[in-house]
Amino acid sequence: MNKSTNQLAINVERYIKSNNLIKTGDNVVIGLSGGMDSICLCEILQMVKRSIDFNLFAAHMDHRIRPESGDDALFVAAYCQRNDIALYTTTADVLHEAEYQKISIELAARYVRQGFFKSILDKHTNAKLALAHHMNDKIETMLMRMFRGTSLDGLDPM
Repeated sequence: MNKSTNQLAINVERYIKSNNLIKTGDNVVIGLSGGMDSICLCEILQMVKRSIDFNLFAAHMDHRIRPESGDDALFVAAYCQRNDIALYTTTADVLHEAEYQKISIELAARYVRQGFFKSILDKHTNAKLALAHHMNDKIETMLMRMFRGTSLDGLDPM
């Protein structure tokens, strides 16, 4: 890790501690797609884990939308094995689900993914979900705020 990554991890750790987001003994499940944003979050959480003793798990869902999605699953499995992170995996036929529910593929994927995350969180006490987001994730941010309960201002995601 380079100096800026270490500084980022220090800033994230400071934020986590000051907002009491993760405590010793918590079970943190990270949604690990294998993309740059989720891998970065996982790397940072592993650094934070050195000073806050929590359990880190990864959750990967193969949506079976792209032909190379199986490669993503293999990458995530290898990454978790190298980093000694317990991994939960599942596959879903999101295209069928979208057609069956008459909703968009993105929305179907989100619903299926949320159900998968919830099933893992339900297996652990003091469980928390960590998701990596970037500026293109506005709709997910808006939905997360709705689930937590928000005002109309909170529905403007970023």
